[in-house]
Amino acid sequence: GGRGMWPVSLGNRCCAKLGIDECTGSSTHPDGYPKWHGTEYLPFDSILTTLEAVIFFLRHNFAYFFHFNSCLDVSPRQCPHVVFHNYRSTIHSFPHHHPNLDGDKLCRRIERFRLLCHHSREARGARTPLFIRFLGCNEEFSLVEELYSLLRLWAGPGLRLFFVCMMQRREPLLLRHARFPRIHFYLVGRVMVMDFKPIREACRFAVYDEAGLLKCKSVTSRELKKMVVPFKDPYTTKSDDCDETWLRPLDGRDPAFFPDCPAAQKPHQGSHANDSLRAAVRRGGVEEVRAILQNREGPYGRPSFKSPADANTWDNGGRTPLHDLCDLAAGGRLSVARAVLVAGELLLAHGDPRCRDKGGLSVLDAFEQASAKAKEPGAAAPLRALLAAAALEEAVDAAALYSALEMLGEPRRGQMARILAVGGLRPLGEAELTWRNPPPDSESIIAELEEQLRAFEKLPELQRKKEMKKLMLEWHPDKNADRLSLATTVFQYLQTKKGDIINK
Repeated sequence: GGRGMWPVSLGNRCCAKLGIDECTGSSTHPDGYPKWHGTEYLPFDSILTTLEAVIFFLRHNFAYFFHFNSCLDVSPRQCPHVVFHNYRSTIHSFPHHHPNLDGDKLCRRIERFRLLCHHSREARGARTPLFIRFLGCNEEFSLVEELYSLLRLWAGPGLRLFFVCMMQRREPLLLRHARFPRIHFYLVGRVMVMDFKPIREACRFAVYDEAGLLKCKSVTSRELKKMVVPFKDPYTTKSDDCDETWLRPLDGRDPAFFPDCPAAQKPHQGSHANDSLRAAVRRGGVEEVRAILQNREGPYGRPSFKSPADANTWDNGGRTPLHDLCDLAAGGRLSVARAVLVAGELLLAHGDPRCRDKGGLSVLDAFEQASAKAKEPGAAAPLRALLAAAALEEAVDAAALYSALEMLGEPRRGQMARILAVGGLRPLGEAELTWRNPPPDSESIIAELEEQLRAFEKLPELQRKKEMKKLMLEWHPDKNADRLSLATTVFQYLQTKKGDIINK
């Protein structure tokens, strides 16, 4: 990038931060190799976290970060003379700090993290943030894409995400995510408590990749899960190297709702700001939602609420404001333009379309359910496209997405376009340009196809899929060399209609 990188530890313990320190120099001399920004402390540097904890605190803007249920004194077997007073919950613990006595220091770290991410997301040419996670167990691989999509809402599309996974293989193996090339995995053998070499290597590899000099094998999420050896961090979970697990047991509870934090179990977490936000979303009040999320000053020059509202606040069923918005828009009870504007405000406040309620229903699932019952199922397509793009879904309706961005208007349009990594103008391919402006010879064919597609809509779902597949195969360019230009035009037209027909 030309301006170096900003390495950020995402835990799971302090080894990630110490490894970064080894290749960045001290805070008084931050010009370490290879010209990192420095070593300012950030919130996940000195605490033990599950990946669910990182996602929870990012989703809810570090709400309940200082909560703990008990204190357990722990001592690593490699360092028996060292005793940590471990203030712990089910998802995180503080072995190096007292959450209350050191609250001011930790608050400054949280604020520093917010500023870093906001600058990376909003400022063109900002330093590239490099988020490094030392995985605590193999189950965390299933949360990789969820974490990446959420980090993009915080820090924009330029970020890099690096996972170091121990107890995998004797010879280290570097892999790149096949779909998201800015995610890397470094599979290594057993890593001792004070061995920071894998973290240093992660920093080095990221620099090479930023310069376009790194070549490594790509792997899909499914392939990665198959090749990973099951493990748990032996130094923080009960094992031959650890007398007792440092975190409290979940006992089958869902970590997404911080089950052992009483304040988090209240409706809307007992926050008046969250209640007000939920009501404003249901009314479709764009300015009201924006004012609540930004916690603007009230009539006496003070903020309206003690703390800003949480864009992912949940009710007793675990449903978030984005769930409500999908129900209203897809059901026709709120105009699509207003729903898109409200969604834009929520997304800019880190509203996460991957959030699931307590029944496992995601925001996009809620949209599909509401659309199935609606009189005009495709009417809210721009809202769905915007949420799908933010959730990094593979298939996104490009025309509907650009329509949503147009509805947002400036400056929100530019901000969302940067986060979603889409250009301000959408280039039209030759084939799309042809079917949008068909010449005389293809106009009749397009009209005939439209009649066929209307007929498909009346068929049962299985038959619909079969007929659509057959029609696309018939018009595939590889099977129509004699009329290649026409076949390409028709095939691309069918691709744009495929989703609407199959999901009818």
